[in-house]
Amino acid sequence: MPEQQIHILSTKELDPQYVALADENGIVIDRVNFIQTIARDNESDGALIRQIATTENTVVFTSANAVYAVADSLEDKQPLWNVYCMEGKTTAAVKEQLPGVRIIGKAPDATTLAEKIIADNINGPLYFFCGNLRMDDLPAYMRKAGVQLTEIVVYETILTPVKINRYYDGIIFYSPSGVSSFFMENSTTDDVTFFTIGATTAKTLSNFMNETVISPKPDINTLVQTIINYYKHKQT
Repeated sequence: MPEQQIHILSTKELDPQYVALADENGIVIDRVNFIQTIARDNESDGALIRQIATTENTVVFTSANAVYAVADSLEDKQPLWNVYCMEGKTTAAVKEQLPGVRIIGKAPDATTLAEKIIADNINGPLYFFCGNLRMDDLPAYMRKAGVQLTEIVVYETILTPVKINRYYDGIIFYSPSGVSSFFMENSTTDDVTFFTIGATTAKTLSNFMNETVISPKPDINTLVQTIINYYKHKQT
């Protein structure tokens, strides 16, 4: 056990098992939700999703929230899709919510995923299910390569900024939206370490002088273990 506890802010709720794991290693994680996501209640979009599900199509997911929203719109219908998706939580959501689909490509970040799609030279329609505040990395890469991509917004991200009135040794960010929401009401000193679940989120922090540590894999378990190992190394 470290002699002095480390205090970390998670910018969204975290499973109690990971909070407990960090605590066992002398790291206290406070959790504050800086964004809220809600599925779009749009009947025309739902009808379009169900229509796309009637034939074999290729679809793209870069967010678990998009997977859950699409699954709800399908009303228990299981499509025979070919899927490209982000690794970690998004892949897990696809396997859980859409067991009938075939995952043909996955990657740790949106740019690498776009490269895989382009390299595979997909024939036919390509649908991208996303949120209203999605980053432009994947669509921009596809446009540059001349690949037609149909975007369908299936969930809304709402920023819920909160003023934080204490110092933290580190801050965990999970999405570019979470970064934006945090800095609407807060600032940090350069000695605060940023931890991110992936390279896309880290990119939004590139203007800061702070050390930014990216999880080797885009999943919560790896992220928390990375944080634990980081502070163990600093204290040796």
